[in-house]
Amino acid sequence: MLKKIFISAILSSIALSFAEGPQFEPAGNIQVQGAKSFKSGVGGNNMDEYFTRVNFGGSYSDTGLESKINLRFWPEKFGNKFAITEAWVKFFLPTGAIRLGRTEASDSKSLVSIYGSYLEKAPQTVFKTRLDYYNMVEYGYKTDLVSSSLMFGVKDSLFNTGFVRFLQKFTLAPVWNVSVGYKSNIWDLVQNKADTSELLHNFILGSSYTLNLFTFNLEAAYLQFKGYEDQFPVMLGITAKVGKVIDQLALETEILTNRSKTINSKQDVDKNRVLLSLSGNKKVHKRLNIEGAVFSDETGADFLDFSSALRITASIK
Repeated sequence: MLKKIFISAILSSIALSFAEGPQFEPAGNIQVQGAKSFKSGVGGNNMDEYFTRVNFGGSYSDTGLESKINLRFWPEKFGNKFAITEAWVKFFLPTGAIRLGRTEASDSKSLVSIYGSYLEKAPQTVFKTRLDYYNMVEYGYKTDLVSSSLMFGVKDSLFNTGFVRFLQKFTLAPVWNVSVGYKSNIWDLVQNKADTSELLHNFILGSSYTLNLFTFNLEAAYLQFKGYEDQFPVMLGITAKVGKVIDQLALETEILTNRSKTINSKQDVDKNRVLLSLSGNKKVHKRLNIEGAVFSDETGADFLDFSSALRITASIK
């Protein structure tokens, strides 16, 4: 079944690429990624993570219409898993646009960056990018000064559990953006007639400011997850365009006083309230990018436990 879907997607992209008028733009890449942990009390494996994955898809645009699809394939380590990470269509209205389908929760393509992800995923004990996927219906409105999104999203195929999310971004200056957001599981109460005590609220406030070669990021959040303590994480980050040897360096830190009570924690004690990450990337060819990172890892037994990772991405265009 998956093989037929993959072949059909390839044939469709080829057919559209030769069609007259607006054309399908193919996109995709092969990613090779490895990671090594340096934690006290952990055996000396040569690599703690190593895999290759494939992304294939593309986008299509026409008058009043846009669409995008991305298929992701993981190797044997992940059970030869296949996922549709993007498959949506957007219809433009006189004011705004409606988008239907499946989408990624985060726009981050980095190994470790977490800026802008608090509405989607809980803080973790490992400082890595937090991706998620869901089916959704979204209304969006965008001008030069403001961008608004109202989304209804679900993860199950029966639409029995889901959320409502509102995200507003303001462009206060060409170099300064501010975002506010709210997300709630109110749909769970509507469908399942649950008690209002199970209603969960998540709020975020973010800001990004660019000064010459530097960009400063700040995000603070109030997060609720069923069965866990309320969370108040704060993320601070700075990225710099540093020159020819490395295209960009990024330093991020996440502060969370009760990390051991988070939904992802494997620890019984409250430690590592501060996580750090340092990453850099270099485009060595117009289709080849290398990214490396060193980041905090609390799953060990010592405060200074950390992991390192390397990702090589080869794109088709």
